[in-house]
Amino acid sequence: MYKAQLLQGEAQELEQHLEIVEHELDDLNKIHQSLKDFENLNQKSSISSLGKGIHIRTNIESKDLLVEVGAGVLVKKTSTETRAVIENQIKRLNEARLQMLNKLAMYRKALESIMQELQEEQHNHSH
Repeated sequence: MYKAQLLQGEAQELEQHLEIVEHELDDLNKIHQSLKDFENLNQKSSISSLGKGIHIRTNIESKDLLVEVGAGVLVKKTSTETRAVIENQIKRLNEARLQMLNKLAMYRKALESIMQELQEEQHNHSH
């Protein structure tokens, strides 16, 4: 019974991590699409988000993007270069997601096996 509880806890934790990964994937896919849309944009102005639902009208002087690479450091990249980085992140997250799903399936299978053993044990003790 202890083993079943332990497995259940592991499975729940993994499901939470999986949910986070799926949310990240959703965000990255939206950004990827936005970059594709931006590449086809021929306007000289746009509305940019400052965060938390606050936006500002901006003039587009260049199609170059400033991409944060950590510790507040910004690097100039083209939209194509940025999309390639995002595609790589999406690929890595999809691989991690697949590993998590496989591990979750193993946990569930092991849990089913333990539950079946417990039921058989109870059945044998009652006879």
